[in-house]
Amino acid sequence: MTENHFKEFWNTADPLTYSGLNQKRKQMRDDMTLAESVLWEHIKS
Repeated sequence: MTENHFKEFWNTADPLTYSGLNQKRKQMRDDMTLAESVLWEHIKS
């Protein structure tokens, strides 16, 4: 048998960049393009 050298780990957000990324995510979600709005309307229905 061969040994499994894969080690599990948790991939978490970097605390230094999380705040900025979280704010950008909210802004992009609120300011969708027309194409994004149409896409989400079709996905939701």
